[in-house]
Parts: sequence; structure tokens; C-alpha cells
Amino acid sequence: MYDQYEYFKERIDNGTIIAVKSLHRASGITELEETLSENIRGQKFPLMVVEDDGDGFLSLVTGNHDNTFFTFYILDKPDVNSSASRKEKLLLCKKTALLVLKQMISESHNFGDPCYGIDFSRVEKMRLGPVANGLYGYSFSYLMDNENFELEETEG
Repeated sequence: MYDQYEYFKERIDNGTIIAVKSLHRASGITELEETLSENIRGQKFPLMVVEDDGDGFLSLVTGNHDNTFFTFYILDKPDVNSSASRKEKLLLCKKTALLVLKQMISESHNFGDPCYGIDFSRVEKMRLGPVANGLYGYSFSYLMDNENFELEETEG
């Protein structure tokens, strides 16, 4: 089973993904705000925040009951009140995410690869900011098709 946080942690720790300087986990935007607001001092940027768990959808037509959305955030801290700095940091966040996604694609081609099943044909991005004391960046969401064809029946 794919664990997004562990996937990124391993690659950041071993230097496979060098563009990300620190990694955090959160369950939603509120926890992201709380986590980063409390720990903003001493952060290295750009940073990544990984959602713990994702929503998804069931396909009752195909029988696939484990299509899951995963989200990560790339954030940086621009100079206060500088539109040029904000634009520069947003561009850096987007470039960082593209490097991360390129690494993920390289590990998605064969059954058993950690990113096998991710649908890279559409990765949603959404601009964020200011969040957590002036951070700006993007969220990136993607779909993983885990091909779970079992649906447990419940008594009732």
C-alpha cells in the first residue's frame, strides 16, 4: 500500500529529491496552518507538507473500490510586501513540484514500483497563500488507482 509521507521521506533523506528542504505531514489545511505557524522559525525552504490521507471514489461499474486522491503542498516564504518576491517563490514552488513529479513518474512504470498506479495525465494544482505566517505555494493532487476489486458486505 502506497504511503505518500514515507515515499517522500525516504527520497528526501537519501538525496533522491534534493529540491525539498524539509518535510511535514498534516491532515488538511487547518492542521497545515497550525503545524507551520508553530514551527516557522528555523524552517528550510522550499518545504513540503504531505496530506496524511486522501479522499477518493468508488467505481461501481468497473468494480474498482480503491481510487484515492493524494495531495502534497510545496511552500516558500517570500519577502513581506514584495510582489516580485512572491512571484519568484511561487515559480520556485512550481519548479520544485515538477522535479518531485518527474521523480515519481520515473518510479511508476512497472507493477511493484512505488508510484505504479498514479494517473499522471491530470495533476491538479491550486495556488495557496498567504498561509501560516506568510507562506505561499501550491497544492498538488493526483489520483492513484489501486485496483481493489473487493467490497466487503456489512451486516445490517
